[in-house]
Amino acid sequence: MPRWPKFYETKSVTQLTKRGDVAAVAVSADGSHIAYAAEEGDNGSLHLVEIGTTIEASRGNNRSHCGGITFSTDKKYIYYVLNQNDVGTLYEVPFVDGDSQTVVTDVDSPVSFSPDGTHFVFERYDPVHHADLILLGDSESVSILAKVAPPVFLSGKVDWSPDGSAILFGAHDDSAVGAAKTRYGAFLLRDQKIEFGEPPLWSGE
Repeated sequence: MPRWPKFYETKSVTQLTKRGDVAAVAVSADGSHIAYAAEEGDNGSLHLVEIGTTIEASRGNNRSHCGGITFSTDKKYIYYVLNQNDVGTLYEVPFVDGDSQTVVTDVDSPVSFSPDGTHFVFERYDPVHHADLILLGDSESVSILAKVAPPVFLSGKVDWSPDGSAILFGAHDDSAVGAAKTRYGAFLLRDQKIEFGEPPLWSGE
């Protein structure tokens, strides 16, 4: 039997919703709330739950597949990606009350915010060059930070490091064999370059 580190041990499990159609979920940075997307047939909805209570609020309805949810760093907004006709659009909706607003289109992953909350990053597939892009966005524009070309493909999620120095991501390397196909890397913002780590070891020892 694998000997997992103690921080992977589950002490208890608490049911937060009785729905059976939850498709995506995110937890606020302070751990006080979760937001989840429910999808039943062609109908979708976004919900906000205060952990430890029975308080739940609906934050909107749609007819698209949800491709990821993110809380803003100040917890004033919830950001979510809706996929329609294979095109993802990023929306923001106020945490408390208000309507959803479009932020940017052609988004292929959840967004991740810089520690100061002024910028966000996300993935976009470039069909012309058959490459995955890491893009940087703010309230006014988006720009390309990095390009990852075959045989390496991004995994569909990027994360801004807590110290703000790098954009972290998972990847798949088609040229490798076995466990080495799984890669992880970082785009170093100061050096403006990508560095890959060693393939993980899948032993429980």
